[in-house]
Amino acid sequence: MKSLTSALAIYGAFSTTRQPLGITDICERTGLAKSQVSKVLATFREQGFLDQDPVTRKYRVGPMSFLVGVAYAHTHVLTRQALPIMRELVDRCGHSAVLSVREGDTVFHLLAVEGPFFVDSRWRVGMSVPFHATAAGKILTAFDGPEVLDRLIAAHGLPQITPKTITDPAGLADHLAEVRAAGAAVTAGESAPGLVAIAVPVFGEHEHIRAALSFIMPLQGYEPDAAEAHVADLQVAARSLSFRLGAETYPFGTA
Repeated sequence: MKSLTSALAIYGAFSTTRQPLGITDICERTGLAKSQVSKVLATFREQGFLDQDPVTRKYRVGPMSFLVGVAYAHTHVLTRQALPIMRELVDRCGHSAVLSVREGDTVFHLLAVEGPFFVDSRWRVGMSVPFHATAAGKILTAFDGPEVLDRLIAAHGLPQITPKTITDPAGLADHLAEVRAAGAAVTAGESAPGLVAIAVPVFGEHEHIRAALSFIMPLQGYEPDAAEAHVADLQVAARSLSFRLGAETYPFGTA
């Protein structure tokens, strides 16, 4: 089991980067010996889960990883229940909708439906996103237990991505309290210049947070006065999805 845990740690190193990784890179990320890392990488390469560049000798995600990822997205209860709701939301409102979740200490986009007002964001489906600088990350943190924020800060810190990013722990805690009270988070240029995101919570059984449902739009076309209407549209969709996931109530917006 120890060997399996180490192998999974090596494989997991590719989940948080879109750049090829060499043996030294992975050793630095995992703290494992080069000989062990080299053997594990070779096995993953032989099985098609990783590819190796013949020139640089660095590794990147292989086709089997893609197939497993697609299977995960297609069989995940959230995606099955959310897709028709998100399509209707996008058809009605025009803005691209994104469903985000947190697994362990990683927030990532699970599903997206592009609308006619599509904006090309640096954050794409399958990518991890900053928990402190994205609307989805703030929702998923604000509605979880109070110990989660401390754990995420310990794991990731609060790096300044843009001049608008919140980097003070106390300031972020106060801000998340406001998010929790409002049932919505709005970010403008905190994770990427020129990008606005509005997110609301999606609950499941026992009203536990399951996901964040977001609109992503360009700052140039964003009207702050319309934020309330965008939140209302998202909350209508999130309420419907929450009920499908087993929630008995949805405490925000109107039915």
